[in-house]
Amino acid sequence: MEYIKPLYRFLRTLLFWPLREFFPRDKRIILLNSYNPYVYCENTKHLFEFLATKKKLKPYWYTEFPHIMNYLDSRGFKYVTSKRPIHLMWTVFRAGEVCLNSGQIGLRGQ
Repeated sequence: MEYIKPLYRFLRTLLFWPLREFFPRDKRIILLNSYNPYVYCENTKHLFEFLATKKKLKPYWYTEFPHIMNYLDSRGFKYVTSKRPIHLMWTVFRAGEVCLNSGQIGLRGQ
């Protein structure tokens, strides 16, 4: 069983390492979301809105909820969604920082 993790890491690196050449990194791109892609709240929201005021950065919010998309559009903020998968993949692969909350997984330490 112990050999599965190193094998998985090796295969993941083997598959995704060549993609690094096709997707140039942009350290200014930051991808954020809350614990659920259907909410826009908590400290992450305030961090995102603060980073959006910085002209040198390009923060993106990950969401699946149309009302949040409309709100972000009205404020001039950038977002990504699985409803536009090519844009989502392009942004994720190019992002310099990715801070995606996953809810209870972080709380349990797993």
